[in-house]
Amino acid sequence: MSAPEPVPPEPVPPEPVPLEPVPLEPVPLEPVEMPDESWTSLGNAGARAQESARADRLFDDPLARAFLDASGTGNPLLPDRGGGDPGLLGQIADVIVVKTVFFDAVLARAAAAGVRQVVLLAAGLDARAFRLPWPGGTVVFEVDLPDVLGFKERVVREVGAEPSCDRRVVAADLRSDWVAALVAAGLDREAPVAWLAEGALGLLDEAGCEALMAAVLGVSAAGSRFALDHTHDGWKAGEALGGYLEGTGVRLDDLVKGGPQEPGGVWLARHGWRVDEYDVVAEAARHGRPAPTLFRAPERRANATILFEAELG
Repeated sequence: MSAPEPVPPEPVPPEPVPLEPVPLEPVPLEPVEMPDESWTSLGNAGARAQESARADRLFDDPLARAFLDASGTGNPLLPDRGGGDPGLLGQIADVIVVKTVFFDAVLARAAAAGVRQVVLLAAGLDARAFRLPWPGGTVVFEVDLPDVLGFKERVVREVGAEPSCDRRVVAADLRSDWVAALVAAGLDREAPVAWLAEGALGLLDEAGCEALMAAVLGVSAAGSRFALDHTHDGWKAGEALGGYLEGTGVRLDDLVKGGPQEPGGVWLARHGWRVDEYDVVAEAARHGRPAPTLFRAPERRANATILFEAELG
């Protein structure tokens, strides 16, 4: 009787290799006067820089630290910037980190589906054109105010950062005719687009959101994607955030207009998008991060933040 065949041992998965942040030298630039809208850009950069410094980081964004160093103002999400509540500021940073990871994944899915045009609306200091591994032939358009993009370009040049895609900067205001500038920069109307409006809707009033949607639909082929977040009724009702912003010199009513006055999923579906919704608190838990309870969604209370991934049929 022959001996039984030996059973091969179960493969042992390799230990995860922690990402090493790419060191960047401090940027010796003079502080730049930036519009109030840049507070959100610097806040995003602050949260991403903090996350990148963690041993268990979910992403690495070395440019975020460079932007803060060059801004002359530092991280607006630190309590000493405005005497803000550390718990509130920590939750804001947690939400930014969760949104960053979520939208990275949405754009990766769009790229896997063959979408090769990406438009970052109100791009601010977003470094996805540099830090994500884009497929060959991908064009990433960054749309934002001239002052914000001017500052960003100075830092990018100073540190010698190289994009991982065909990166095109479009200096335009979302409250004006930005589509013409986008098309002039090379957007192909006949090919699908992955749109990202991270934190952008809240900077627009209801009419501005409708104008934005009309513009997006006007240049979106079938198969286009739309990723965005919406904090329903939250920021205008957030007295704690308003108090913090007063310490920074930025007026809440000047910065935040509220976005669509209906739930974000309803708004997207009404305009022809097939929508998937995700609760930011559940996404935080999925990544093993503290639940930002100020932004919880189940009761659809003020401050409820929902993340959306939509596709145009």
